Amino acid sequence: MGKKPRLANYEALRIVAMLMVITMHYLQKGGLLAPLSENLGLPNLAAWLVEAFSIGAANAYVLISGYFLAEAAWSWKKLLSLIAQIWVYSVGVPLICLGLGLGNVAEWELYDWVTVILPLQSEHYWFATAYVIMYLFVPVLQTGVRKLSQKQFQTMLLCLVLFFSLGKSLLPVALPTDRYGYDYGWFVCLFLAAAYFRLYGFPWMEAKGRSWVVYAGSAILIWLLGAGAAIFEKKGLPLSYAGDMLYSYNHVLILVLSAALFMAFGQLTVKKELLEKGIIRLAPYSFGVYLLHENIAVRYLWQSWAGVEKVQGSLLFIPHMLVTVCLIYAIGAGVDFLRSRIAAGAIKAWKRKREE
Repeated sequence: MGKKPRLANYEALRIVAMLMVITMHYLQKGGLLAPLSENLGLPNLAAWLVEAFSIGAANAYVLISGYFLAEAAWSWKKLLSLIAQIWVYSVGVPLICLGLGLGNVAEWELYDWVTVILPLQSEHYWFATAYVIMYLFVPVLQTGVRKLSQKQFQTMLLCLVLFFSLGKSLLPVALPTDRYGYDYGWFVCLFLAAAYFRLYGFPWMEAKGRSWVVYAGSAILIWLLGAGAAIFEKKGLPLSYAGDMLYSYNHVLILVLSAALFMAFGQLTVKKELLEKGIIRLAPYSFGVYLLHENIAVRYLWQSWAGVEKVQGSLLFIPHMLVTVCLIYAIGAGVDFLRSRIAAGAIKAWKRKREE
């Protein structure tokens, strides 16, 4: 199979999803998301609204992969390249921080170093662990999808959504099997949903503009329900769990939001050739942005470097957040560009040496 060209609309979603991921880490690890039951002030409400609009990012990233992997050739080279990229960041960032005296890497104990040396087994990056395991299942999933009729596929998908999403969304208690969407089981569910979209589409959502309305409506509904749960919790009703679960990746509303966001970008057309080329060139470095800013050596440091604490409790966090998130993405993309060039040069040198 020849290498298929990248589509600018889905590559744009890849970039936007990573910007959303950085935004969530800015809010969560920057201390801007106080529990709504404790703080219903305007800045905190605004922060939770931004969180609601960003919460589908991880799901969208998996939907993009599932949409294309459903019909793509599975490759050991891609898998090994992905694992190598994860390992380089996992080990390299702490070593650089150690050399520069940044953070507390010098005080790390044995377990901390095991975490970075074995990033997949230790879930150093939970997303990377879940994604790699899902990728290992891709050949089996591809074969299974081809064997099923549309009705069989619908039934299987409905059962998976019921198990992973709908059940936990309706019940008022935590389930032992619920990992809140932080595992490969949920990623497999998303992969199959994307494969279904690829094969059969989703006509109701494909009506012009409807997917954007569903996306925005879902985000606002999540936000309103969260605020409502907080208000009733303050009155003594035990709704803290229900409020928290609204922002878990496998909640049914977030599944709907994520699917709508994916479908909305699927309908976009990038008309300007220069913009299209820029998006396609930039998007592949997005995963490196994640691996850099979420490394355990810096994941709780860059917020203080950016001065997030100075805008806590103020609506000034909004412009500060926009600038910081774009800057983190730009730095991460630049670093991954350099990493990719170094890796490509090393591979060429190795091949040349083998041929001599």
